[in-house]
This record gives sequence, structure tokens and C-alpha cells, in this order.
Amino acid sequence: MTRSNGMEATDIVDFGVRLHRFIREFKDCFGRLEPAERAERYVRGQHVNLPRKSMEPIADEAGIEPRALQKFLGGQRWDDRLMTTRLEQTVMRDHAHSQAIGIVDESGFAKKGDKTPGVQRQSRRGAC
Repeated sequence: MTRSNGMEATDIVDFGVRLHRFIREFKDCFGRLEPAERAERYVRGQHVNLPRKSMEPIADEAGIEPRALQKFLGGQRWDDRLMTTRLEQTVMRDHAHSQAIGIVDESGFAKKGDKTPGVQRQSRRGAC
């Protein structure tokens, strides 16, 4: 059954497998297996149906202690240059086309709430 966004039901079923393969491409950026596994659990937690996408619900869903996930995100060292390079290589490999244009801007975040007029996506960038 095709959905309005063009996705097939099999695309959704295959998502977990494809996500695992994608994250596995970055595992050497973490130095050890344990942080790489926590990274995958955190990313998976962002894609499951949870009422809140904060540490505790994600950790509970993943079956790990919230403190372990907090430690991973707050204090774990990883090779961010290698990760950026690997991401660039992956995008070039998977999306190369002579007329392709890509923009990556991870500086924004979704604001939640209904108390402030005009709540929308916010930017962490400074004034240009």
C-alpha cells in the first residue's frame, strides 16, 4: 500500500535493518564497541513512537540505564572529524547525481509548546 508520502509498507519494515547498516558505517568513530552500540540505541530511540524523546524514555525503550545514555551523550569521546568525513562520503556515495544539491544544517531544533505565539523551528546559529 503506497502512502501519501510515497513510502511503501516494506520501506517502514526495512527501516530498522537500513538504520543498523547506516550506523554500522560509523562504528569505528567511537573507538570501542560499547559507545557505538549506545549511539545506535539513541538514534533508534529518536525514531520510535515515544511521547517524549528525552533520555529516560529512550533509555527505557532501549533497555539500558538512563545514566549510561546520559554519560554517552555528555562525556563520551568520539572522532567527530572522522564522523563528518564518513557522513560526507556516505552522502556522496548514496546521493551522487550530476544535478544534485545538498544542504546539511544541523543547527536547528523543533520547539514544542502552545503557550508562545509563533512557536516553530528554532536556530542555534548566531546572527549572520
